[in-house]
Amino acid sequence: MSDGSFRAVPPPSAPRPGASPGVGGVLLPILVGLLGFLLGLGIGRFVLGERVQLAEPMPAETVTAVETVTQTVTETVTETVTETVTQTPTAPTSPTAPPAADDILLDGTFTAGQFEFSEVTIREDSFEDFEVSATVTSTGGDVATAQWTVRILDAAGEELGTASASGGPLAAGASADVRLISFDDYAPGADTVEFVVDSQT
Repeated sequence: MSDGSFRAVPPPSAPRPGASPGVGGVLLPILVGLLGFLLGLGIGRFVLGERVQLAEPMPAETVTAVETVTQTVTETVTETVTETVTQTPTAPTSPTAPPAADDILLDGTFTAGQFEFSEVTIREDSFEDFEVSATVTSTGGDVATAQWTVRILDAAGEELGTASASGGPLAAGASADVRLISFDDYAPGADTVEFVVDSQT
């Protein structure tokens, strides 16, 4: 039982060396570290947000200047390409082959049997031989086939060469174009022709 007097309480003894700390000694460093991490995260987000907000949109004057430069470059490139294409020299054309001897178109018509020959033309073919073309008309009945020979004559009546062809069928009164082929070398001086009917059916 207390007698009403005070007693001195001795101070707590110091922890013994090697003794484990209490719960408060373990949690306090952890709480301090966690608080520092949260403060750092908040400051970082604040700084990042400020940086994002500082990125202002490009002024209208700058956008207009960029568009003007782009348009100028495009027009310059287009004009350069167009001018280059326009001024490109064309490839030189190969010299044309010398013209063949002038065709000789004979006036009038020539008759052999029931056939009439008009628009008779004498020329030199690609083998440097005679060639005769004409329009032949059957003035008689129908013809199944026919063969003709033409003699090519000079002004003196001398024969320069001959040409021949065959054709058909040819109805009465009908006309057809025919080309008579020759194996005689072409020679100048042709003046007239003489047709002969070799056969007809």
